[in-house]
Amino acid sequence: MSPSIALDAVRTARASADAVRALNVWLPDVKASDDALRRASREVEFAGEMSASGQRTRDDAADADAARERGNARYRQGAYGEAIDAYTESLRIAPSAAAHANRAMARLKLKDYNGVVEDCDACAALEPDYGSKVYHRRGVAKRELGEYLESVMDFERALRLEPTSGFLKEERKKSQRAFELEAKTRPTQTRYRVRIDDDDEDEGGQTRSEAVAMECVRADDDMESESEEEVTIQRSRSTADAASAAEQSPAASIDVVNTDLVKAATKIATSKPLAPPRNGAEFEKTYRRAMKLASSSSSDARVDVLRLVPVAKIPSMFAGGLDPDILIDVTTTVIRDMLAIDPPCALEWLDALPKLPRFAVSLALAPPPARDVLVRVFDAVVIERDAVARARAAFAL
Repeated sequence: MSPSIALDAVRTARASADAVRALNVWLPDVKASDDALRRASREVEFAGEMSASGQRTRDDAADADAARERGNARYRQGAYGEAIDAYTESLRIAPSAAAHANRAMARLKLKDYNGVVEDCDACAALEPDYGSKVYHRRGVAKRELGEYLESVMDFERALRLEPTSGFLKEERKKSQRAFELEAKTRPTQTRYRVRIDDDDEDEGGQTRSEAVAMECVRADDDMESESEEEVTIQRSRSTADAASAAEQSPAASIDVVNTDLVKAATKIATSKPLAPPRNGAEFEKTYRRAMKLASSSSSDARVDVLRLVPVAKIPSMFAGGLDPDILIDVTTTVIRDMLAIDPPCALEWLDALPKLPRFAVSLALAPPPARDVLVRVFDAVVIERDAVARARAAFAL
């Protein structure tokens, strides 16, 4: 091979080697650029999909909220079946704890207790800390289904969230008594012992005293109805007195209730002076006791309870709000009874009630008949009309 050919071959080889090295340097840069372009393209596509998905999610949430609001409106009108349909539509669009809780309340009105338990379970699964109302509704449903112990446990859970609620404590008592009765144990009762002197004298000229045992047993209805107190009076005598009475009058029985004794014992039991309530739970307990009185003094008793509460302390005393039945009854008593007795105090109560926490919720949960009564009470006002009209605006009636 001539020297010139050999030199050309070396030059060609060196050029090829340089080209390979340049290619090896260039290829990674090209690959990196290509990968960057692919990533940017995927990000753009993903952003577009997320935007569309987010829009769909927002639209679904708005539709679900609208359906739930329709259900709330039907519920307030007393159309519970239509309310359930609206809540079901809301849940189909976008499941939510609020829709389950509201449907549970509507089903409770229709006594669909299994449905109530199902909705409350779903609500607690979605939001374990949704609120005490879920456990309260499930507790009522389980009590109606005969699951008394589980009902007591649900009310215990609710009381952990609202420990000062007198309403929840009363509901727990109902389930506890039902459980005790089912277990054939002695139900919890409040007992009083009152001694009443009898003016009759025996042959020796001595006055005989009879021991009268009063057992006050509270008979509970469902969560919307008021409970009543049934006062049972049992007369107990000593063995000698009973034998003597049997000899003098064979037809007499110690189980016969003496009407005069009933009246005397009831008067003594209800004449205890009222103590100013220190908190919302004590107020509810005292006020409910006044609500249960069947006598003509019931309204006066409720007014007395209201006047025990300093108006300045109303916001702090009822920081947890008022139960719907208490709110309606307090407002009715203030307008119908207190306004004629103590107008300044009544107007202060009317001004303070709409400012309480959960006022709008409690008013919305009140059954339509109760709201109708409240409307008629407002319409019947004949004094302080301007001030009462301003208060009525806050009630949206």
